[in-house]
Amino acid sequence: MTLADLRQNYEQNVLLESQVDPDPIKQFKHWFNDAVAGGIKEPNAMVLSTVDARHRPSSRTVLLKDLTAEGFTFFTNYESGKGRDIAGNPAVSLLFVWLGLERQVHINGSHGNCPKPNRPTTLSAVR
Repeated sequence: MTLADLRQNYEQNVLLESQVDPDPIKQFKHWFNDAVAGGIKEPNAMVLSTVDARHRPSSRTVLLKDLTAEGFTFFTNYESGKGRDIAGNPAVSLLFVWLGLERQVHINGSHGNCPKPNRPTTLSAVR
């Protein structure tokens, strides 16, 4: 078997601009609910990409903990590699991949600390 043999045809859904909510948060929530209803394993798993002080990108999987009009919230330790990357460069990228639905959502934004009692060093948001 070769890598070419693994290629799938993605024909399940056609994305039409007329079917997309003009509010990106509402659209995301709609697709997220579809992922939950569709039985996607850990639909809240997302790839967080950051860039370190030497301009090297790094990506890792984190879990979405909350979503509001303010942004996408995830937990992190500000002393971790990703925490240090974010402190030096708040520009981040998120990627949700739901292959079973033939959908993915890519979000570019900037990190902002979200104060929360009892967890002041473990909460982050992308706005």
